[in-house]
Amino acid sequence: MSEQSYYDIYLNLFYKNGMAPDPEDYSSDKEFRKAFFNSPWYKEQKYFFGYLFTENALKDSSDFSNTPIEPEILVEAVRKQYLNYNDSIPIKTENLVKELCKGFNQAIYFNKTEQPQANFVYPAQTGSAKSLTSKMYVALLKNESSILVMNRVDQVIEAAKDINNWSGDPNYCRCYYRVSSDNPHNPLRIDRSEISNYRCILMTHAMFIRANET
Repeated sequence: MSEQSYYDIYLNLFYKNGMAPDPEDYSSDKEFRKAFFNSPWYKEQKYFFGYLFTENALKDSSDFSNTPIEPEILVEAVRKQYLNYNDSIPIKTENLVKELCKGFNQAIYFNKTEQPQANFVYPAQTGSAKSLTSKMYVALLKNESSILVMNRVDQVIEAAKDINNWSGDPNYCRCYYRVSSDNPHNPLRIDRSEISNYRCILMTHAMFIRANET
């Protein structure tokens, strides 16, 4: 993954929201990185998941939790899904699945233990099974609740179908999106007032922003 991609992630996630230093205030990339990693904002994110400007993302995940989903169990579930697609899971993808699993586990651990807010970032390449892994992880959860945010309504609906199917519970996951001529009502769609009735909710980025603004 290119450094420009990491830079774009930084702009979209942090600088745009006023959460970290402005790169335009520094005369060189080296100075900016130094300021970034020494900033009070960064120091507060003690468990930052992935380093935005290195190719060694996840190098600090070794101490992350192995519960509620063991990484090997998630790998095996993803492997079976690959077989359903008449394909085999590459070793590189297996490693990605394990690291994502540990990151998800750690996020749950933080929520359960009321740890300080942390940002978990995994800038993997397109086509690296991030979406499949995320859906399968959620499908395997037995007690925890989750929200998945995606770009488009059609992606949200298909993901909800997959999660319900893989979990074995047709009432597990529901969608929250705005009905329009392009995105008509689907049986999996719910209103905002119903969100708390389901353990898994999928929504678009636009609806996620809207939900947090009102």
